[in-house]
Amino acid sequence: MLELAVALRLRHVDVLAIAGHEIPAALTPAEFRAHRQVEAVLRAAWSCSNDVIAELCEYARSLPRQPGSDDRKSIPALAEPTFGPVFGRLMHLRNVDRRLLARITGSAETTVNMMMHGARVPAVERVFGIAAALGLRGDDVDAMAGHPNSVPPVDAPLLKYLAAFQALGELVCALVPLRSEQLDAVAARAKSLGGDGR
Repeated sequence: MLELAVALRLRHVDVLAIAGHEIPAALTPAEFRAHRQVEAVLRAAWSCSNDVIAELCEYARSLPRQPGSDDRKSIPALAEPTFGPVFGRLMHLRNVDRRLLARITGSAETTVNMMMHGARVPAVERVFGIAAALGLRGDDVDAMAGHPNSVPPVDAPLLKYLAAFQALGELVCALVPLRSEQLDAVAARAKSLGGDGR
């Protein structure tokens, strides 16, 4: 699986999630219920440029790794790794809930909810935006959804939005191994670098 992750340029844990395998507790977020703190970081970074967000990513990655919280548990294997449950696992592994993902991407919460339950896959532009906000490639998520031959967006304004979503997605992934006080430190750093916390 590790070799496959390298070949596909995916995080090791994402390959496990997509394949439906059990995910060991050690590969889950350091703080399993840090949705609000992740949201606080993203709110503080929302108005920052992509370069500043990249600097925040580097800062987050530079913080010393600490043992994860005691309440972390492994995520059981899926009996059938279909799109909805796999998508939900990918969100869970980033401490992003449906409300936050909807807010980041300007989607309706019902759209994200339907994706999590495999009831609906939105238009390719929406899929690529949601994928970018999770630090994933849009074509990978589109293929998971059963649309491997869809055409990626080419509209220039949309590509600019996707780049902004991708920057936030990279930040989301950089926050995964951080403990509570470290997440607060990243939020404070974002505010000091010019984020207005909207």
